[in-house]
Amino acid sequence: MSVPLKFGTPQVMAQIREVIRDTDTPSWLPSVPYNFGDASAGNLKADEWRTMSTVYLPISLVSVWGEGTTHRSPSIASSLRRVLDHTMALVSAVSLACGRTMTDARMLAYRNYITQWVGQLPAIHPNSK
Repeated sequence: MSVPLKFGTPQVMAQIREVIRDTDTPSWLPSVPYNFGDASAGNLKADEWRTMSTVYLPISLVSVWGEGTTHRSPSIASSLRRVLDHTMALVSAVSLACGRTMTDARMLAYRNYITQWVGQLPAIHPNSK
């Protein structure tokens, strides 16, 4: 029996904090705490979660799990890439859902991303229901 991969590792959390600290964003974008994940950071508000999930997490996760990153083994690299692709499907769906306008094309794209995300959920997170 294989040991399940851990996604919220200290390396990933450190990268998220680094991206939050080092990324220049427009003044209208809600900020998030630089110490995200620490108890002292408190809970994120809805706008902060949207910013976290559509700006900082994609940059962070691509930089630790995406093309060109190194891992202990090719199977771990492949598994983390699948998790990244799965996460990006949700990020894409959230971005489309949070837009100010909706078109037929955006609606179809949203449905495709959310269907992909839900369909892969049992393979990526086998203990989820």
